[in-house]
Amino acid sequence: TVYLFTRDDPGTSHCGKTCRETWPRVITHGKPQAGPGINQSKLRQTPKHQVTYYGHPLYYYAGDNATAGRTNGQGRSSFGGRWWVVSPQGKAGTGVTIRTHSTPDGSAVAGPLGSGRTLYMLSTDTTSRFACTTADGCTYTWPPLITTGRPHAGTGTSASLLGTRLRGNGTRQVTYNGHPLYYYSADSRAGQDRGQCFLQHPGTWYMLTKNGKANKTGCGSGAGATECTHPTTGTISTSASGLLIDGLGCTVYEFQGDAHPASSSTCTTAQCTSAWPPVVTTAGTHAQGGAQSGMLATISRSEGSQVTYNGYPLYYYVGDGTAGQATGQAAYAFGHHWYRMNQSGAPYCGGYGCLG
Repeated sequence: TVYLFTRDDPGTSHCGKTCRETWPRVITHGKPQAGPGINQSKLRQTPKHQVTYYGHPLYYYAGDNATAGRTNGQGRSSFGGRWWVVSPQGKAGTGVTIRTHSTPDGSAVAGPLGSGRTLYMLSTDTTSRFACTTADGCTYTWPPLITTGRPHAGTGTSASLLGTRLRGNGTRQVTYNGHPLYYYSADSRAGQDRGQCFLQHPGTWYMLTKNGKANKTGCGSGAGATECTHPTTGTISTSASGLLIDGLGCTVYEFQGDAHPASSSTCTTAQCTSAWPPVVTTAGTHAQGGAQSGMLATISRSEGSQVTYNGYPLYYYVGDGTAGQATGQAAYAFGHHWYRMNQSGAPYCGGYGCLG
């Protein structure tokens, strides 16, 4: 797949040396040749041998890993502009194709072949407003499926159910049966459905059936079925009651045995960390929902960077097997109590004074 860069002028690239590490130029030392569907007369090259099409200098995207059919660079913003797949007519972008694929919880609507992961709908989206926005950090965890052309129906999907809606930033999000479609950032490959049934700000997330209905397979009471003891993307959000959770909807806790504000954790032994795993991030910290970004930070420990909130190191509890559980609340272990936290950064004691 080749891309254009919106900052470029006709026949002139504005992607410098650092930019080209991510967006390598399409280079030729001979005359560029048109394949099927391409207008030969619109193919040119710059003095530095970069191929242009309808005047647009052309680039690859390093994130496509030189694999045919991938469009991981589509719609990305970087180096002061936006990057789009180039259509045969020399326009910015082509319509994405959605399809169905198999997941552990059944067949579901998914993105394009090559990079397409499971797509989800949000229960609180309406026909007049998006409940998941960039302003509250939601789109970091749940990126919208964006298209720059008319979307297409692939295997298992119906063209009559496809549409688009204009988002506040001017991009067009694909809809299916009227539902705006989103990816889930914790799904790393096609076929995964880690976002299925998650109750996470600002609503509940479901896969869609081929008929455009919410697929509630495996939802049970509405909590997602994921172990809550793993490193995260560093996203801290809030539950419906305003208490802190991570990006998967898993409860996080503070330990009264830690100093406040803490420069290090006192839960470092194998016995402690096996019961109360630290919330460790390899991708920085991100506030979502009612969580406040200014209260997020990290401290160093042997496992990596532990997330802190208002100076309190955060932990999971091994007894919380799934999102939504909070069986560690007010537990006494390793000489002190463990509590949930509210979005204002204080321990939540359930209406009673917190014990030391």
